Amino acid sequence: MSSFDLKKEVAERLGENYELHEKYINPTLVKVFRTIGFDRVYAKAKGQYLWDKEGNRYLDMLSGFGVYSIGRNHPQVAQVIRDVLDLDLPNMVQMDCAFLAGLLAEALVKLDELTFDELIFSIDPGNDEVARVCERASQTLAESGIVECSVYVNASRQSASPTDAVAENELLALGRAFEDRDSDFNL
Repeated sequence: MSSFDLKKEVAERLGENYELHEKYINPTLVKVFRTIGFDRVYAKAKGQYLWDKEGNRYLDMLSGFGVYSIGRNHPQVAQVIRDVLDLDLPNMVQMDCAFLAGLLAEALVKLDELTFDELIFSIDPGNDEVARVCERASQTLAESGIVECSVYVNASRQSASPTDAVAENELLALGRAFEDRDSDFNL
């Protein structure tokens, strides 16, 4: 088997993102991104920011997915991942009770001082939390005078999602507010 050098591949081929997806994964998604102007190639991510290949910084305001609660490439998370890989622990064993999963459950129960049953029944799939975060962000923006914006909840699903959350005119207003305030921001 030939060796695979991920760092070399990224250094040599970053920028082929949309061509690769168009050919091998989802050409329709690529067409949509190009149509709406979201076909940038991001080269770096840290916390809540993304940088494109030209070095422009973007404030990522997409809500959802677990990564956004702590930001991208959090140094403590990166260190834990390196530690786990260095330990060569068995994982994904079908007939096993995974040690790290047990440690995580123990820490979660201690964190909230909940019983196991209370912990299991208190788990939310995330939509309500996303809606609460969006509402608080809207309040904070309005209070700071940056821009006023709303959060829309799809009543049929009782959830907020990135596609349901913000009307196009509000995104444009938010973009103008950040451009006026700080020329380093691009939306």
